[in-house]
Amino acid sequence: MAFSVALEGMAVADVAAVLQWLTEKSPWGAETWNNALNAALEQLKTQADGYPLLPKSKRLGITLRIALFHTPQGRNYQLLFIIDQAQRHVRVLRVRSPGQRPVRRRDLP
Repeated sequence: MAFSVALEGMAVADVAAVLQWLTEKSPWGAETWNNALNAALEQLKTQADGYPLLPKSKRLGITLRIALFHTPQGRNYQLLFIIDQAQRHVRVLRVRSPGQRPVRRRDLP
């Protein structure tokens, strides 16, 4: 059974920031990043519960999972999400870029 997937407010802002930065550097790079993101979101629809918990999930006080996706250039990004099993719904809370500091509780909604 498939999950529905939605980007939450902070994740939407993360995506907008990455796309703006990439578009200024390389429109082609922005397009390939967006394609990689969309492919990762599509995978969540069928495999969300197969992704691991973020190692510090328990310390954050939230059942937070992590899905990695990468661009053709090999840069790794993270989707941080939670699953509502009853509703079969995935809420992507953050999209993290390489080099960002580890997520803290105040970085989450």
